[in-house]
Amino acid sequence: MSLRIARCPGCAAVLPAVGGMLPRFWPWGKKRQKCPNCGRQVPLSDGRIMGDSFSYWAGQLQSQLGASCRELPVLTKARALAALQPGLAADHVRLVPGLESLKHYVAQLCRQALCDQAHGREATVQVVSLTNPEHEASVGILARSSVESGEKEREALVARIGQNRFIIYTPSPPTGRVSVALHAQRGLPADHGSTSIATPA
Repeated sequence: MSLRIARCPGCAAVLPAVGGMLPRFWPWGKKRQKCPNCGRQVPLSDGRIMGDSFSYWAGQLQSQLGASCRELPVLTKARALAALQPGLAADHVRLVPGLESLKHYVAQLCRQALCDQAHGREATVQVVSLTNPEHEASVGILARSSVESGEKEREALVARIGQNRFIIYTPSPPTGRVSVALHAQRGLPADHGSTSIATPA
């Protein structure tokens, strides 16, 4: 039996219908489910569509992030901190034990932008490889929500400190380092305004 995750179209929280998993041929006896996060009464058919769309965009992000992080060299913790930001203190980062845990955590950080993409709004979530002047490598993630969601930015920087151990730094407000790297990748000047890619409906 094919199972699909149902999510709230408003906040993308998993709906608690059969543990959040819906069979492909659901006996629609209960037409609506209350979202445990925002309290919205969601038609289960809408929840299933939102679940499919959100899973697609989250999967795209996690695939790119996984590929980039597998290429990262293993650094000492001191060098990893320097790769994320010079002078960064250890208590400003989060230790993440495992690539799957890292992908899940980053998807949560980018939740609003992913929700917007699932609705077909103009929002972006981008992953880019970074190096500092000492050639210490890290991975940057930049999520921009849609105009409807306030065009908010979330930035995260990841370095590797073990075979399957990572540290992640989520500066607030964003440092702009990831945005600069993305512009450089496209051959644009650092002060060039970013252009959101329209998400297909």
